[in-house]
Amino acid sequence: MVLDSATIRHATRQDVDTIYSLVVELAVYERAGSLVTATSESFTPGYARTFLLIAPNSDIAGIALYLYNYSTRVSVPSVYLKQLIIKEKHRKRGYSKALIKVYAKEEFIIKR
Repeated sequence: MVLDSATIRHATRQDVDTIYSLVVELAVYERAGSLVTATSESFTPGYARTFLLIAPNSDIAGIALYLYNYSTRVSVPSVYLKQLIIKEKHRKRGYSKALIKVYAKEEFIIKR
């Protein structure tokens, strides 16, 4: 997806340090930085997927981290948005909305 020359793609294992730094940045902003016990090395592949939003200047502007879920009560698969993070300097540009749209498409694909 392209938004004003920004692009969105799925993260790869090479992006883990970037994802981790955004998670820590959010925790610090929420005054919970001391509660982060995860490390970039402790991120386990396969449990979560992440969309990266890359700004026109090639900075990672934000992420949408989501998990696959399955409701046994209603027998329906879904995806659960765990974190939506946009760096402060990239806010008010429609990037959150763009990530939500891509995430919603993922939800639609799962429910097909």
